[in-house]
Amino acid sequence: PGVNAGAPAAPAGPLVASDSDVFNAFLQQIGKAWDANDYRMCSFKYVFFDDLSQEGPNGQMVPPSAELLAAKHKEALERSDTGLLERSEARNPDPARFCPVQVTGFAKLHERHAQQQQMSAQVYKLVQTTKQELQQLADERQVTVGLRLRHYQARQLQLAHRIVALAAKLEALRLARTYPDGEPPLAASEVKWADELKNLAQTVQQPERGRARLLALSAKLQASAPRVEAAAGSETLNLAALKEWLACHQEALERLVEIQQELATDAATALAEVARH
Repeated sequence: PGVNAGAPAAPAGPLVASDSDVFNAFLQQIGKAWDANDYRMCSFKYVFFDDLSQEGPNGQMVPPSAELLAAKHKEALERSDTGLLERSEARNPDPARFCPVQVTGFAKLHERHAQQQQMSAQVYKLVQTTKQELQQLADERQVTVGLRLRHYQARQLQLAHRIVALAAKLEALRLARTYPDGEPPLAASEVKWADELKNLAQTVQQPERGRARLLALSAKLQASAPRVEAAAGSETLNLAALKEWLACHQEALERLVEIQQELATDAATALAEVARH
C-alpha cells in the first residue's frame, strides 16, 4: 500500500547534545567561575579585614565613628558575596574597628598587595624618622645630664672646701676663747711620744750608747759563724763559706748604716716639729 502524504509526522525523540555543545557549556562555566566582575559566582574570592582606626588627639589610634563604619559596611556589601561576608563578619576579631572587604580576582589581589607594600614602606619610613628623632633627643638629654653632673661635682667640691675652711675658722675661734694666751698644752700621750722621739734621736746620733745591743748582736753573729771542718786528720778552713758569710754580713751592716741615716733624718724632722709646738 502507498504512504499517506497527509498523515501527521511521528513525534521526535529527546535531543542529544553534541560534544561541541558540552565543551562550550563547560567553557562558559569556567569563564563564569573565574570572572572577577561577578562577585557572587567567581570562585577566586577571599575576605580581608580593613582596620578603620583613626589617629586621636593624643597621637593614639582610636576606633572609627559609627557612621563611617556603617558606610564602609554598606560599600563592602554591594561588591561582595552576601553569604561569605556574613560568615566573615561572624569571625570579625574587633567589629568596632575592622570592616570585612571581599577581594575578587587576581588583579584585585595584586592591587591590594601593592597597597599593603606601599603602606608598609610609609610606616617603615615613619618609624625610622621617629627613631632618629628619639635618638637625637636621647643624645641631647645625655649631654645635658653629663654637663649637669659635672657642674654639680664642681659645686660640691667648692662647698666642701668652704665647709673645711669654715670648720678651721670655728676651731681657731674656739681655741682662741679657751686659751687666749696661746695654743693648748700637749696631752699626756703627746708628751710621751715626744720623749720617746728624743730618746730615739739621741740613740741614732750617738751610736756608742747602744754598745750593749751591739755586743749582743756580735755574739749572735759569732754563734752563727761557719764551723771549721777537719779533713784527712788536719784542720782546713772553708774559704767559700767564709767569703759568703762576710759578704752577707757586709750587706747587712751597710743596710744598718742606711737605716741609721734615715732614722736620724726622721728624728731631726720630728724634733723640729715638736720644738715648734
